[in-house]
Amino acid sequence: MEGELGLNGIEEWNKLACLKHIWNLCAQTSSIWVAWVHIKHIEGEDFWCVKASKTAHGVGENY
Repeated sequence: MEGELGLNGIEEWNKLACLKHIWNLCAQTSSIWVAWVHIKHIEGEDFWCVKASKTAHGVGENY
C-alpha cells in the first residue's frame, strides 16, 4: 500500500537504484564511476568482502 506522499514508491526506487549500482560494480560495466570505485575502494578485492572505509562520506553528511 502506497503512502500519501508516495514514499513507498521512493523507497522501492531507492532500493532498485542501489541494486543497479551493485550490479554495475560486480559486472564491471564500462563507466568512469565504476572504474573510479574499483580503483579507489575495491582495489582488486571481491565486492562482497570490501570493508566500509572510515573516510567514506554518506549523503547529507558535512564534509
